[in-house]
Amino acid sequence: MKRKKTLVANWKMNPSHKEAIKLAQDIKNSLLSLSTSEIVLCPPYLYIPEVYEVFVNTAVQIGAQNVFWKKEGAYTGEISVKMLADFCKYVICGHSERRQYFGETDEDVNKKTKAVLNKGLVPIICVGEDEKAWKQGNIDTALDQVRKAVTGISREDISNVIIAYEPIWAIGTGNAATADYANKICMQIRQLLDSLYSREQAEKIRILYGGSVIENNAVEFMEQSEIDGLLIGGVSLKAKEFIEIVKKVSKIK
Repeated sequence: MKRKKTLVANWKMNPSHKEAIKLAQDIKNSLLSLSTSEIVLCPPYLYIPEVYEVFVNTAVQIGAQNVFWKKEGAYTGEISVKMLADFCKYVICGHSERRQYFGETDEDVNKKTKAVLNKGLVPIICVGEDEKAWKQGNIDTALDQVRKAVTGISREDISNVIIAYEPIWAIGTGNAATADYANKICMQIRQLLDSLYSREQAEKIRILYGGSVIENNAVEFMEQSEIDGLLIGGVSLKAKEFIEIVKKVSKIK
């Protein structure tokens, strides 16, 4: 099955306000003619409305880096799906940095995923093993995270979920997984989804790779059979390099 190529830029806690708007404008000026891939920009909450305005009436979509599962209430500092819905189509759920630094659990990720789906948005569920597990050849952590994240999600809704495989040992280290290894894990994730739902539904789900993605390795990842897109961190803050990745990926048939 042909799945839409999806490139997600996660700006994390970067950059300054002026730099963010300039970055958005630079990307817009260079990518308006490219439509073969779904391009998703995930700026910090503070910049989402302005970045959204930059890309109104274009094919570029806006995503959020995180969300809280409650609709509203006394949750100081949190952002609800309802608040995001006017601006965002996508929401990242369970990034390893949220798990590591803020103590997010698999249960939290499951609640967030359900809240995002209930509002008609698309969750990007991040999963991945740490360096110790990787060296032992153990990817049970990643598969278990997938299983727990989709618990209670209906057969109808699962097709609207995106899984992002991001091995923790590769994020921000400059040591990306090999394309073959990443494809192998993505294949096992798809096989798990097949067992939980059906082959037909598993084939519809987009699975991304993230972790030290750069211009020089992006195409190799995207040429793999089970990798449908990329979750890009640091390089997405450099307009020229990010645009080159988009252009190269868009040429892949």
